Amino acid sequence: MRPTNQLIRFLAILGLLGGIWFGTYEFYLKPVAVPDKYLTAWVSEGICFFLNHTGYISYYTSAAFDGDAYVFIEPFKRQVVRVGASCNGTELFALFLFFTIAYPGKWKYKIPFLIGGTLAIFILNVIRSYILTLMAYYRYPYYDLFHRYILLFLIYGFVFYLWMLWANKLSKV
Repeated sequence: MRPTNQLIRFLAILGLLGGIWFGTYEFYLKPVAVPDKYLTAWVSEGICFFLNHTGYISYYTSAAFDGDAYVFIEPFKRQVVRVGASCNGTELFALFLFFTIAYPGKWKYKIPFLIGGTLAIFILNVIRSYILTLMAYYRYPYYDLFHRYILLFLIYGFVFYLWMLWANKLSKV
């Protein structure tokens, strides 16, 4: 297959997957908070796991309908952070999965890479959220800088690294 045809095929698959996901997510899944409520709960549990294993007493509560969760650190009686649908990694997973699926490669290598990459992104996102929780607790004036720019750049950079790893090395195995 010529490089131009490969590019058109890649972009067509990427566009198709993205279109299906966007339509399904925006008009069906998001209004009922699926998968957001589950991912948000898992990220919140991960934050509390790290907090509780580093000397804090923490817990989270789920919001009733919107897929958000609130993380608390004792002795505060107010939330330290809100973990929302935009923080749970849904977009990261979709970008990673769609790019990898659309890019050529053997499925016997692609499936383990998809599983491992998704798990790595999830763990990194929990660590990112844990750091942001500590930033909100101790250094709130810097929280927004880290939330919107520094840590966001790092996690999207990691997804880009996984894409490059797949495209340049693993897809050719």
